[in-house]
Amino acid sequence: MTALTAALLTGTGTAGTAQAATVDTNGVLEHVHTAGRVRDAGNTVQYSWPGVYFEGRVSGTGVGIVLDDSAADYDVQVDGTTIATLVTPGNTTHWVNGLPNREHTVRLVKRNDSPGDTSTFGDLLGCHWHCSAHDDRVVSDRLTSFIAGLPLRW
Repeated sequence: MTALTAALLTGTGTAGTAQAATVDTNGVLEHVHTAGRVRDAGNTVQYSWPGVYFEGRVSGTGVGIVLDDSAADYDVQVDGTTIATLVTPGNTTHWVNGLPNREHTVRLVKRNDSPGDTSTFGDLLGCHWHCSAHDDRVVSDRLTSFIAGLPLRW
């Protein structure tokens, strides 16, 4: 997320002045969709239930999946096809390379229950993120309001 986008998402003050705001643009959930019971820890997401997944759209020829989990197994899916199964991967970044140079949907699915253990997802690396249509509308609305508040003479 760019600084301009972050400023627009946090709002603006009177015409020509922006309000100071702290925006965490590095949180994992800014980049991926998830389903299941998770705890947002900022730069990581923690969970233990089976079936939890993390999905993101990426562009490029490779993606790294950052995990810290020595108790669970995962399916790695790219564009709807399971391309790898990770068995108790530990503290690692699993790289998927050799993808066609285009946009892909990457999904990591936790396969099993791990009672008493907490799994940690760190992020998807080495790719470009795409804002959702909702994000585009929010930015557009904020930008329109900001421009409308500018003086007519520069």
